Amino acid sequence: MRIQRLNTSAAELHDIAQDYSRYNQKNNIFIRLFWDQEIQRLEQARQKNAEQYTKDNRPGYSRFDKAFLAGTMNFMREKIAQNIHICDQEFNAWNGEKGAKEEMDTPALTKAIKKAAKMYGACAVGIAPLDRRWVYSHWYDLQTGQSYPIQFSDEASEYMGIQEPTLLENKARIIPAGMKTAIVMLFEMDSECLKYSPTLLPYANGRFVYSEMCMTTNSLAGLIRELGYNAIPSVNCTALNIPLAIDAGLGQIGRNGKLISPYLGSRIRIAKVITDLPLDVDQPIDFGVNEFCEACRKCARKCPAGAISSDSKVRSGMDELSNDGYLRWAIDHKKCYGYWSECGTNCNICITVCSYNRGYKWTKSILNSCKESSTLVDNLLDALDDCGPDIFDSEASFWLNS
Repeated sequence: MRIQRLNTSAAELHDIAQDYSRYNQKNNIFIRLFWDQEIQRLEQARQKNAEQYTKDNRPGYSRFDKAFLAGTMNFMREKIAQNIHICDQEFNAWNGEKGAKEEMDTPALTKAIKKAAKMYGACAVGIAPLDRRWVYSHWYDLQTGQSYPIQFSDEASEYMGIQEPTLLENKARIIPAGMKTAIVMLFEMDSECLKYSPTLLPYANGRFVYSEMCMTTNSLAGLIRELGYNAIPSVNCTALNIPLAIDAGLGQIGRNGKLISPYLGSRIRIAKVITDLPLDVDQPIDFGVNEFCEACRKCARKCPAGAISSDSKVRSGMDELSNDGYLRWAIDHKKCYGYWSECGTNCNICITVCSYNRGYKWTKSILNSCKESSTLVDNLLDALDDCGPDIFDSEASFWLNS
């Protein structure tokens, strides 16, 4: 199967319900670290286990590995969690000084913005129309420990005059109705580090990538404001990443619950900048992920926590951490975080074992050779995908390999 551009949207592809409710950020597992005692206990155990594994000098948890993690956190050590997950912080401010606005050629501007985003650090860039259903219904305030609405300026008459992203006295955040576009960016995780999942090595690499994402989104927002337009830089705050990335033509969602890029597989992180800059939008793509993931199931088999479903897609989440009302393969996020607690890191195994890390042409060749789905074909896909090197080699040293 070739990469096909689709005249559709993430909402249509995932059969979103008419009564779908926007996701409240407070339910996100990383926000629950600030208020949910169950998740807090798991996080305390994760940190304790990581320390113990380092004392035991386990492979992947050596003193040097721990120091490598400390180094990746050095740039924004205490601020990175807030700038990743909480909106309008130091490195993802909703407002900044603006230059004079001038009319520009939209196609040329779109190409220039994409190139600038890559020069700032992104590996791939797409432009999505901002589907408001993907914007969080509420943002979480660390100072008060409460959630407050995110609304658009055309939703109430008293907001109509708002021309810039605004925090009201009642803590509601207002996004100007003219901010109809999201510049979505992918950031690559190191494939060699991922082979050592679930140890400190890929965990550290992921932290470093998040630092790069904060720098890139902040830089791109500064560029847009200098052109005279509004820009909201965002990593995991403000809006859902995966549906925006689908709408931006950057990939499809896999059984592992991650965005799969045709070129980078699952080993990516996503960030975006929401703006009113006039840009040409991209279209969703299809390169066979639905068919392949339905048959493969490798991430489900390899998940130590059993958190990834081996069944077909469903319309409801397993618990309050997930929204209902759209089709996807179910993920048990609490089971997932429970294993993070055991291994002392953020695991990454489902990312590491994904077949698409080899590139979509590998899976395409298998899909093209199969005229129709059958149990035999499913078993063949399962067996072929297990060929080749697996993850973590306890006898090998990442630092001594050239």
